[in-house]
Amino acid sequence: LGLMIFLAFAPTVLINIFSMLFNFKSEVWNQRELQNWYFWFLVFFVIMVTVVGQDFVTFVSDVAKDPMSFPLLLADKMPSSTHYYLNFLGLQWVSHAMNLTRYIQVSKFVAFSKVWNEDDARKLSEPEDQDYYGMGSRSARFTTNLLIAIIFGTISPLMNVMAW
Repeated sequence: LGLMIFLAFAPTVLINIFSMLFNFKSEVWNQRELQNWYFWFLVFFVIMVTVVGQDFVTFVSDVAKDPMSFPLLLADKMPSSTHYYLNFLGLQWVSHAMNLTRYIQVSKFVAFSKVWNEDDARKLSEPEDQDYYGMGSRSARFTTNLLIAIIFGTISPLMNVMAW
């Protein structure tokens, strides 16, 4: 749950960085850059750091001493992290189902309709947060889920069912 909360704020931080560094001509280019950067961010923090686990410094020093041992070190650590990813993908199902219901917009509409008329409440509640709910962020999250299934599906076949 902590990782999910951390990852939910990452697209907003990345969009703010992009707006300070780049001058994109359209929101589509902004979403494209978000998709690229957020995907690699997710690959590193969701897949690599989680597989490596608690002893990241030891892992890096072992790889620095013998770079050819990298696949063997990953092969040692990957089977023990499959249960984590099964839980993670289950939580992703819940998260995506909640996003499809647009519960944030419904909550905003209900709250705003208490104060304003229905048309004004709809206008105030309608724009979604494109940082997290936009195509770039959503595509990166779904691609990461697919990558988890591809990587860990051979170790635990149930992973393919959970990622579908």
